[in-house]
Order: sequence, then structure tokens, then C-alpha cells
Amino acid sequence: MPKVDRNGIKIDYEVVGSGPKRIVLINGMGRDRNSWIMQRHALSERFTLLLYDHRGCGKSDRPKEGYDMPNLVVDLKSVMGAAWFKKPILMGVSMGGMVAQSFAVTYPDMLCGLVLVSTSAGKPGLGNLTNQFEQYVKNMPGCDPEERVKRGLKLIFSPEFVEKNKATIDVLVPGFIESSASPEVYNELLPRLKDFSVYDRLNGIKVPVLVLAGDADAIVDPENTREIARMITGAREVIYPGAGHGLVIERHEELNGDVIDFVSQLEEKR
Repeated sequence: MPKVDRNGIKIDYEVVGSGPKRIVLINGMGRDRNSWIMQRHALSERFTLLLYDHRGCGKSDRPKEGYDMPNLVVDLKSVMGAAWFKKPILMGVSMGGMVAQSFAVTYPDMLCGLVLVSTSAGKPGLGNLTNQFEQYVKNMPGCDPEERVKRGLKLIFSPEFVEKNKATIDVLVPGFIESSASPEVYNELLPRLKDFSVYDRLNGIKVPVLVLAGDADAIVDPENTREIARMITGAREVIYPGAGHGLVIERHEELNGDVIDFVSQLEEKR
């Protein structure tokens, strides 16, 4: 896979699909591009996708420093430049949604749309992350890798999904152990994400926006999604009843359909 060099830090990426509309998929906290396993085929049949691993996870380099939001945004910009992705749609989940929003308010002329999944804009007083998730991250160093991942998956998915899909979750565990960021990187990211806010700049986003969340999200309060939709003129909001944080897997068929409809409408307008 190709890599882009960012001041000595190599960021691994790939391009799949061949459709005229281009989408950059931005992973969540500590996760690599396998987060999009349920979107990769469904979306690349119609669109060209750029997937990459954040610094600190997957096949990208794992430095001890550089996990602030401005660095993550420039990582994204560098990958887009290397892949010749001009004015794509940015689709970010959780922390990836924060990166996408930061990019949108920093480089407003470099994208043509936003899809924000299970994420927050940092409204004062609301909280970007739940106390439950914050405590989970702080406790990571004391857990063995398998236990750490299993606890995380129970937070990512709704209790109903976990109960009905135990075998599927067991299959996910080894890949999560191998590709996820270390507990140290998670704890480097945690205070940055807690303090993240572009809330007072959301009204400057003029591209079409789709915001998606599950109403049983145990990591990011779905009220954050409602606030994003309220602040961005014309934003479309979809809340999935009973769904957890991991919408991209838990409700992938509905989510993929909503994203395809949204992106296809953008194609018709252009």
C-alpha cells in the first residue's frame, strides 16, 4: 500500500473503486481503516474511496507524539494530496467525524460534502465523550489486550447487538488487538477529544451535510448529532432507534443506503 511522509511519519493509505464521486473515509479513535469493512464494497461499487490509517494504528507509523487535532487534520490533507483527491466528500466516524469537521472549517474550499457518524462538535456543557467511555480509556493500561478489546466492543455496540452477535464479535477481537492503537495513544488522544470544539464555527460550513447517530450510543451522546444538524443550515439528520456507537457495522445496510442516497443527490446537483 502507498504511504505519505508527514515530517518523517508515514501514513498508510489506499484507493478503491472507480466512481466519479470521491469519498474519504476517516476512522474513529485508535482504529484503522478496517473500521469500514461493511462500507468498503457497498460504497466502492459506486464511488471512489480513499481509506487510510491514522498515525498510531494499523499500518501507519506509531509515534509517541503528534496526536493533536491540527496534526490529524494535516495528516488527512497530506493523504488527500498524495491520492489526488480534490474536493471529495469527507465521511468520518466518531473521532474521524471531529477530524472531518475540523478540516471543513479550516479548508472550506477543499471538500464538497460531509457525512458525520456518531460524533460531536463540542457544544459547551454537553460533553464529547461519555464518562463511561472516558473511564474505559483510563483503565486500558491495566487490562490485557483481549480483555481491553472485548470491553471496548461492548461499549461500541448496543446491548441487543452484542447479545445476538456474540460469534461475530469474537471474530472481530483478534483484528482489533492487532490493528488498534496502544493504550498510551488512546490516553494521548483522550484529553484532546474531550476538549475538542468547532461548535461556534459550524454555521460557516456551507457544503451539504448528513449526520447519523444511534440513540443507544454509549460513547457519544446522540444529542451531539442533533446539535450539529441544528447548527448547520440544511443538514440532514438520521437517528437510528436502538443502535449503538458502531453504526457502520451494527446498522450497515441502513447506513450504506442513507449514504448512497445522500452522495447520489450530490452527484445530481453537480
